[in-house]
Amino acid sequence: MRFEDFVREVRERTGLGQVQAGRAAECCVQALAEGLSELPARHVRAGIPPELQPFATPSNVAHWRTARDYFERVRELEGVPMGMALEHAEVVLQTVYGSIDNEARRLLREDLPPALLEVAQARPAYHRPPPRPVPPPRITRRTVNERSLAVGNPRSDAPVSEAGARLAEARRMDRERAALDEAEEED
Repeated sequence: MRFEDFVREVRERTGLGQVQAGRAAECCVQALAEGLSELPARHVRAGIPPELQPFATPSNVAHWRTARDYFERVRELEGVPMGMALEHAEVVLQTVYGSIDNEARRLLREDLPPALLEVAQARPAYHRPPPRPVPPPRITRRTVNERSLAVGNPRSDAPVSEAGARLAEARRMDRERAALDEAEEED
């Protein structure tokens, strides 16, 4: 698998940008290699893109032995909240598992904790949603029975559009009457 394809799959499944997906892949692969023994790590390194191979170097000291420790290590390396680390680690682990050969998978089955192996093998079928075209606006003709703000209720005396003008006229007349009343009081 090419690096661009690997990162694109991680990006599409996590919703990350290009740079963030590459960083998540690097951190998750590094965390994975830190917990693997030499032989499985070598097989995983051979099955992933060359750009990720430097991150798949096993550590002399195992940083994790349980699935929780692995996710915690991803969180530390990536510097994200635990929920995001879980999501990124799951997607990258499934992508790695899908890109390696059967011998590497066999070695991982022997080396990974059962809970982490279950995550790696539980790769859901991902299908990109089809693009939805934006439908053009529909132009409709109003019939007598339809209502709108401009037309109002057909059974009412004044639709909203006419009521606004009537209300404005009534307020204007009230102001004029009030001004005349004040003028009469002053005289």
